Amino acid sequence: MEKKQIIVVAGVLVKKGKVLLIQRNYPGEAFHGKWEFPGGKIDFGESPEVSMLREIKEETGLNCKIKRLIPLIQSFRWTSGDIDHHLVLIPYECKIISGEISKHDHGVNDIKLVDIDKVRNMDTIAGTNEIIEKLKDL
Repeated sequence: MEKKQIIVVAGVLVKKGKVLLIQRNYPGEAFHGKWEFPGGKIDFGESPEVSMLREIKEETGLNCKIKRLIPLIQSFRWTSGDIDHHLVLIPYECKIISGEISKHDHGVNDIKLVDIDKVRNMDTIAGTNEIIEKLKDL
C-alpha cells in the first residue's frame, strides 16, 4: 500500500463573534460539501506562514495577517483505495486586513461567516470544532 503524508495549514478568521468557513467542492472525495477553515497544503519549500496567507487569499480573496499559532496540531489517518493517507494540520488564528470575501478557488463551493457557537451544528471536517474550542480557551 502506498503511503502519503500531507501537511496542511488552516486559517481561523474570527470577526465579531463569527468565524469564516468555506464549504469544500471536491466531488467524489470524503470531504466534499463539508465546512472547514480556509487553508490547504504547504508547497515544497514554503513556510507554513507563507502557505497560510497564500491559501486564504486563493480561497477567499482576503488579505490577512497571522495573529498566532493555535496550539493544537492535529493528525488524521485514512485509507482511500490503495493509499494510506496521513494528514498533519497546523491551525493559525488570522486577522483580515483587506479585501472582500469572494470565491476564488474551484475547490470552494461556498463561503460564509458563521456564529462561532453554531459551528458545532454544521457538517464540518474532523477537527474543526476542536480548533474552535481551543481558540475559546486562549
